[in-house]
Amino acid sequence: MSKNSMPHQLALEAISKRYLQHAELAAALAIDVAGKLNKAIVQRGIASVAFSGGSTPKLFLRALAAQTVDWSRVQVSLVDDRCVAASEDRSNARLLQAALFDLLAVKPQFHPLYIEGESLACCEQRIANLPLPFDCLVLGMGDDAHTASFFPDADNLAEMLELSDTRLIGETRSKASVERRLTFRLPAVLASRNIILHICGPGKWQVLNHACEALAGVDGDVQAVEQQYPILAVLGRSSMQQEQGVPAAVYHAQEC
Repeated sequence: MSKNSMPHQLALEAISKRYLQHAELAAALAIDVAGKLNKAIVQRGIASVAFSGGSTPKLFLRALAAQTVDWSRVQVSLVDDRCVAASEDRSNARLLQAALFDLLAVKPQFHPLYIEGESLACCEQRIANLPLPFDCLVLGMGDDAHTASFFPDADNLAEMLELSDTRLIGETRSKASVERRLTFRLPAVLASRNIILHICGPGKWQVLNHACEALAGVDGDVQAVEQQYPILAVLGRSSMQQEQGVPAAVYHAQEC
């Protein structure tokens, strides 16, 4: 299968777990992720996980902190982050610290993406020391269908989605923001053993449905629709790869 072809349909309902209340979703997702981490620890003695930022994950991260996990055996990173100091409100690293790490008696080893003054090459080398692939990677999605830092309006989106690129980390920026971002590139995301999309609200579900409808209507190359709806580059391809053990799941709550 070529890099720009895949099944032109994504059975969204088949991979989705839907809830009315966000708190109910957060509890279920925390149990799911904790189970995946514990399974990895039993099988390999260590687990790795990547989380996303924004306001959506807060309830889930707090619920995860209440689960029984040997965090001393877990290594944590972020799917993406803004190039801002960890003390700033818009830092995903700060969110993770407040919503998860501060609630844990035993801390995991954390690998931030952004370190002030560090070059992209040094970041790449440092992140390569993580136990990859991730046992679990939890994504979010914006109203523009971006996930990770795969923005539809980014000048280098095609580079971020290039499947033949063996680099882990890329630098990008949405034209709507002045902040640079660091993000795991698509191949590194797809390599994860489990991929979960966590969204809430009717608007996000509508965006996801529109993306899937656009994918179903494509005749031929899907690259253009992937760049219009970057979430499809992840969900569509991970769904395609399920037989190879790379399943995707969508957790959606109707109410935020």
